[in-house]
Amino acid sequence: HIGSLAFLFNSLLLTLVVGLCILGVSERHRSRKFLAGMGGSWLFMLVIWWMMFSTHQEFLLTGETDFFMGFPVPTAWQMYGTWLGAVPLIVMYSYGFRTFIYTCEDEAEFNALLEQAARNSQQN
Repeated sequence: HIGSLAFLFNSLLLTLVVGLCILGVSERHRSRKFLAGMGGSWLFMLVIWWMMFSTHQEFLLTGETDFFMGFPVPTAWQMYGTWLGAVPLIVMYSYGFRTFIYTCEDEAEFNALLEQAARNSQQN
């Protein structure tokens, strides 16, 4: 049955998204707190994907479905759940930016590099 392959493929895609987000953070900032947040985000996305997939499979077996906010339940999971699944990653990026992505130390190092480059260009 091709449905299980589709489920596995999208699960791997979600794993890739989270994995690339983790790789986008410097190793020195990949704390247990960060990895736990990323793991929680990944699990949340997998739950949404499972609900989307399982309600669609149920519809295929029974030919009946309920409606949620104007859509059949599997479609509602697709419409609302897909966007909801990205929220934890957005929150982690927004609130964790100074902790995980671009710390004050990183900014100071970058500014020092800019000053050094400016001095080097004036000397030449």
